[in-house]
Amino acid sequence: MVSHRDDDCDCTPGSAAAGSRLVAALTSASAKEHKIFTGGWAPISGPCAARAPHGFFGIEERVVESIAGWIKAH
Repeated sequence: MVSHRDDDCDCTPGSAAAGSRLVAALTSASAKEHKIFTGGWAPISGPCAARAPHGFFGIEERVVESIAGWIKAH
């Protein structure tokens, strides 16, 4: 699971505590991890839209590479 530390969307908070609760809820998952990203470009859309931290705006490639690497490793 990935999140952005500055995500202001109520459904996907970027805190470690929120991520820990979600990871704990994945009781059937054989491998699980939460990674928090930072950085990117200043938002130009609402907090729950793609062009904000919610959509990893400006760091999309880094996030996708991280996810793909995790999948390959597991």
